[in-house]
Amino acid sequence: MEDSPTMASESSMVLDGLAVGVDHLESIVVFLLTVAQPYASWTAPGQELRPALVAERMRQTYLAAEDALRVVDGDASPRSGHPGLMLESSTHLVMIHRVRSFGVAAFFSREAPLGFARMATRQIVSTLEQDLPYPRENHVALPAPLATGSSPRPTTPSSVPSPAALDFDEPAPDTTPPRSIIGDRVRAVVSHLEAIAPDPHIVRMRLALRTGLGLEALVQPDQLNSDALLLIETAAEDILGLDRGKLTEVAHP
Repeated sequence: MEDSPTMASESSMVLDGLAVGVDHLESIVVFLLTVAQPYASWTAPGQELRPALVAERMRQTYLAAEDALRVVDGDASPRSGHPGLMLESSTHLVMIHRVRSFGVAAFFSREAPLGFARMATRQIVSTLEQDLPYPRENHVALPAPLATGSSPRPTTPSSVPSPAALDFDEPAPDTTPPRSIIGDRVRAVVSHLEAIAPDPHIVRMRLALRTGLGLEALVQPDQLNSDALLLIETAAEDILGLDRGKLTEVAHP
């Protein structure tokens, strides 16, 4: 029996890039928590998965877990907590997380190391938090004075500082963290990968997943240590298909 056409078939979101380089990952299904509908999905070649059925069952499971969490916490608020769930079977590990009004289910083969599956799912969810739409009502909220029906408070001349009271000559404090040798080396490796690696637009995601360091560490690498640098260079060699220690074409800063 074939699944009927759903929102996933019309969604413009493509999840293939999230799965590149993630070992043991078999499927990603993004589904709505408001209704039992898939929003987007990716399935590895050779795997059979019905996104509509997954959306229905994973939604039921996740909402039940949220209800259980509210009972445990003694809080009747529907937003008292958004748990991250893990389901284990003899063949799969399934990680389920919430992103606003969406659920995200990541399916791994049972051979996947548990820590790796959790880390990879966190990175996938972190990326989807940037890409998934916000509820429509979040975009049409009026400013508080207008929303309550009252008129905006007029601006009086006395409430506006005079030009003489504004000092534009005072330099702003420098909040840029100091650069480090390791940070510069990481930037050089990432730049090299983005220049020559296949699919350069997802290089950072692949590095974040392979190293477990996260995307933030690659954006601001100056606090990383030598062990983290070794992880990044090893992952870069894997992405480029190089032998260990052969990343010599990237000059040290």
